[in-house]
Amino acid sequence: MDVNRSYSQKSIFNDILQKYTDLIKKLFDSMEILSQGNKPEPSIQTTIHDIIEIDKCLQIALNGLEEHQYLQKKIEAAQKTSELYNVALLTLIRKLKSAEEELENVLSSAKIKLKSLKDADKRKIDYKELVSYSQRIAPYTSAPPNWQDSDGFNNIPNRPPVPEESMFRFSALYQNNGNITEDTLNDVENTDNVMADDTKANIGTFLSLDSDQEDIQESLLDLDLDDLL
Repeated sequence: MDVNRSYSQKSIFNDILQKYTDLIKKLFDSMEILSQGNKPEPSIQTTIHDIIEIDKCLQIALNGLEEHQYLQKKIEAAQKTSELYNVALLTLIRKLKSAEEELENVLSSAKIKLKSLKDADKRKIDYKELVSYSQRIAPYTSAPPNWQDSDGFNNIPNRPPVPEESMFRFSALYQNNGNITEDTLNDVENTDNVMADDTKANIGTFLSLDSDQEDIQESLLDLDLDDLL
């Protein structure tokens, strides 16, 4: 009996097993007929021969079933491995997507900063704006030595870029060491009074300028009077 490979392994095995069962039943029926003194059809030899042939087919089917089970296990293992690879691949894709977004943000920020730098190189800054800005943020910053300004900024009293000795003596560290004296307090007070008087006098001079010097008065308005006093 030839085994038809077009059927599934389960169908082939069930078909052969059913034929094997039928032949065994036929053999017992033939033996019963023979015991009654009658000649069975087909003969017992033919039935036994058919059983031997079907047994060979059954053995082939069993071997094929074992091979099928082996291959099925390999397929299932490959599917599990594929699923693990898919999970790892999806994780890698998400990380790459996140890295791409971060890189785009960095490049976008860098482009903005680069544009700002290029614009700053092309933009001309008025020295009056720089002086006004420096006066607002750094009350102890003075102009360069012998600096003259035709618009009248040279009348603003210069202050030293660092605290003077009298200011050091008036510091909390100096007081904690017990070095503060009445003379030191008087020196600091006199220094502050002189600088305040000079500042007020110069501001009065600037405020008395005519309308042709209106831009100078606007620059004075940028001064932080609290820092100067």
